[in-house]
Amino acid sequence: MSRYNGRAKCPVCDARGLKPLVRLPSMPVYANLLWDTSESAKNCPRGDIDLCFCPRCQFLTNLSFNPDLVSYSGGYDNTLAHSAVFRAYQHGLAERLVDRFGLSGLTLVEIGCGNGGFLLALLQLADVKAIGFDPNYVNNTELQSLGQGRVRIIRDYYSQRDRTSEGDVFICRHVLEHFQIPSSLLKEIRRSTRGKTGVPIYFEVPNALYMIDNLFVWDVIYEHPSYFTPHALRVLFARSGFEIEEVTEEFGGQYLGVFARTVASGRGIREAERKDKLDVDARVESFGHAVHTLIEEWSHELASFKKAGKCAAIWGVGSKGVTFLNLADKEKTVSWAVDLNPRKQGCFVPGSGQPIVPPSALHDNKPDLVLVMNPQYKDEIQEQVRALGLTVEVQTL
Repeated sequence: MSRYNGRAKCPVCDARGLKPLVRLPSMPVYANLLWDTSESAKNCPRGDIDLCFCPRCQFLTNLSFNPDLVSYSGGYDNTLAHSAVFRAYQHGLAERLVDRFGLSGLTLVEIGCGNGGFLLALLQLADVKAIGFDPNYVNNTELQSLGQGRVRIIRDYYSQRDRTSEGDVFICRHVLEHFQIPSSLLKEIRRSTRGKTGVPIYFEVPNALYMIDNLFVWDVIYEHPSYFTPHALRVLFARSGFEIEEVTEEFGGQYLGVFARTVASGRGIREAERKDKLDVDARVESFGHAVHTLIEEWSHELASFKKAGKCAAIWGVGSKGVTFLNLADKEKTVSWAVDLNPRKQGCFVPGSGQPIVPPSALHDNKPDLVLVMNPQYKDEIQEQVRALGLTVEVQTL
């Protein structure tokens, strides 16, 4: 049952009058948890998504999100760095941050460092000390070797109560969207700076406008209760004690990069509430109306494919792949799910239960169609398919 009642407050600006957009019931709670049998994957924890929009600050939130269902512990892996395309993006971003923040000689804190891949890129480029926080960190021998004496990993959630969390620069990529009340993380960082102004930070989050304008409902997952437009970010950061210097589009527009600094409490809130406020209401409403039509169109296309005696595979078992299979593949047309991450290979897709296989498995299985979940990887995937000697059709969502 939807929790929308018309009186709920926006977690960013406290306004009432949130507009309901999309309801997706009984979705897998985790898009990146590893399941070792098809049965356990199909019986994974589930929760409802009731995506709503705040016209005042242009923030989107899942009002049915229950934080008690979500706990990031062992067996969770959302690493993307097995793709050369993503590694190139990550390296380029690291170069820009080293340049912009003058990282050499500083101590940086990365919140949600994953397996330390981005820390490694930074340490390769600058004489920097680093502290990484992540409860799911898996030993990265290259990072430990290069960063000996320069890096410390804390296998836990970030907390300013740990004095080791004090740093000169803070980096946080693809974590904020996991917070139901995103200001709680920002205020934790602000407290750890102990009143200093001018402390630089870089945040990265999925771009809600990319999702809306490209009808990418596949980016909606239960793990993400928060979806940010540029205006929502400015309001959130200003209310939390930061001033945004620049919001950039990253990775083909799929992400938003936030360059900000700590400021005196209360400064710049009114200006932030006016800046970057685009007229997006009609675009958001159009997204809400079109979502279920899009799902039905894909369901019909996949069903027709199966009726013709053909089989399909998807490539990419992250948020997009998991959401697509759970919403659109009603007839179980997709037989296999390909992913480059070796930790995911041999596991099964949350909710829908397809086996996750390496690219080499396609050589033996020979599907008639490979659906690429993220258009950023299409060229890379086509090249890998050709290298396998396959003439299969490769199509993006």
